[in-house]
Amino acid sequence: MSRVVTSVDELRAIVGYPNAAVANKVTDHLSPVEQL
Repeated sequence: MSRVVTSVDELRAIVGYPNAAVANKVTDHLSPVEQL
C-alpha cells in the first residue's frame, strides 16, 4: 500500500514521531522541497 504524503503532519500521522535515525532515513527519500 502506498500513499502520497503532502505535509509533515501527514507523515507524522502515518509513522508517528520517529527517532532521529528513522527521521534521517525518511529525509533521504524526500525532495529538497519536502525537507522542511
